Amino acid sequence: MPPPHAPVASTVKTWLNTSSAHRPLSERTVMELSRRIQRWQQHPDGPAHAPKPVRRSALRAREQLVAAGSCVAARRRH
Repeated sequence: MPPPHAPVASTVKTWLNTSSAHRPLSERTVMELSRRIQRWQQHPDGPAHAPKPVRRSALRAREQLVAAGSCVAARRRH
């Protein structure tokens, strides 16, 4: 029977190696991504009623920020 944590360890190692290969976002990029998210969250009719392009842009921005944060976390662990 294989060790219970072997696949997880392999997956985590792969994630760390992949994450550490990306460059961190510049401060300017982080600000722009944050503004896109804020524009969606503070839409006058509420985020649920924001136009689809605003929502899509914000969700992509959020994904980029999360990925960048994951990269930073991965670098700190290495």
